[in-house]
Amino acid sequence: VAPEPALVAPVPFAVASVSRFLYQAFLAHLALAFPSGRLRSRSERIIMACVYVWVPLSALLGWAFSDPRAQGCRLCPRNFLLIHWNPGLHHTVDLITNRLSTIVAVTVLVFIARHWLAIRKASRRTRRSLAPVSWVALPVVALVVAQQALNDSSLSGVSEVLIWQAGPLVLAGDLGAETFRERDGEGWRVTGKAPVLVAANQSAENWLKPVAGKPGTFLTSGVGLATDITFVPFYQLPRRKYAIYWDMLTPEEWKKKSEAYAAEEEKQKKLDAATVAFAQPGQMQTERDFNQQGEESSPVQLEGRYGRRGTKWFSFDLPVEAGHPMGLVVTFSNDARRNGSFDVLVDGKKVGERATERRSPEQDVRFLDVEYAIPPELIEGKQKVTVRFEASAGSDIPGVFGIRIVRADQVR
Repeated sequence: VAPEPALVAPVPFAVASVSRFLYQAFLAHLALAFPSGRLRSRSERIIMACVYVWVPLSALLGWAFSDPRAQGCRLCPRNFLLIHWNPGLHHTVDLITNRLSTIVAVTVLVFIARHWLAIRKASRRTRRSLAPVSWVALPVVALVVAQQALNDSSLSGVSEVLIWQAGPLVLAGDLGAETFRERDGEGWRVTGKAPVLVAANQSAENWLKPVAGKPGTFLTSGVGLATDITFVPFYQLPRRKYAIYWDMLTPEEWKKKSEAYAAEEEKQKKLDAATVAFAQPGQMQTERDFNQQGEESSPVQLEGRYGRRGTKWFSFDLPVEAGHPMGLVVTFSNDARRNGSFDVLVDGKKVGERATERRSPEQDVRFLDVEYAIPPELIEGKQKVTVRFEASAGSDIPGVFGIRIVRADQVR
């Protein structure tokens, strides 16, 4: 990818990057020095000196191992603070500095609280003059603490996420033609997840190449797991699957993730081997085969998976096997529209209850398997049982995406 002219010179860019959080130190100083304009105690002067040193130092440490241009920012200037471009080291430094920043912010918050409590012992006039600043400064510092804690948690175990631009245009990876479009409460959307990119610590120029004769089009080289990926301006991808944000992993990180995937596949194989019967809600033929019945229920599709939801109840008839204890494994999602609960019954007997909570837009959609034990007396002398999902009063059943009868005594 040919370098683009930077929008700002390297020195102003570096100064702004290192000093952008100094306002937090100024606010803390203001809160501690009000109303006299001076820090009263030696401990307050020491803590503020530490804050004024730590704020730019923490930013400086992060920029020492970060190269914005290598991360896809074509309009960013050269980082002359760079010591060595290393995404793994940059991630570790960010994790450490965020944790230390959280400690510093909490300490400042304690000092401000002590300062306010000390003022309470002063005159009524002094307390009144301090109150407006305290009520403004304390929430601001609390928000800073929360932000540091959130950054700390979000950095733990998360791979690098990148986005690319060609000049002012955002580039999207073309993932092929749409397979289907799903209707949700907010309109139409394309489901599915983007694959990861795997490359050693190197600049994007080494593996994202412009395509001759196609301005604004780029092709990856050797970093896609299955095939190379074409990147084009986002506006050029109507009716196509695409991704803008990409997980960037090193070969070592991908090895760990692939081992986790392999373990999950092995777990699924064992589950399949222990399965007596599997019903796929939401698919017409399967629902006919397993005698799906219900009242006020309908099929759904979520993240490419079929299922069934309902506001009252629905059921399936599944075979059981003599000579083994039986278990019921149901696949649910966290994509509930409201809080509520519903019961799980086998031949009219309640074997479980599931509470649901409304999923917020910030939460990713997840699927999970829940296993319920089937009492032996419910299968004795029977060839099949009826599995029924029944909503509680005022609730609904957000979605069931798989129903299995399994041998409970088989290793899984």
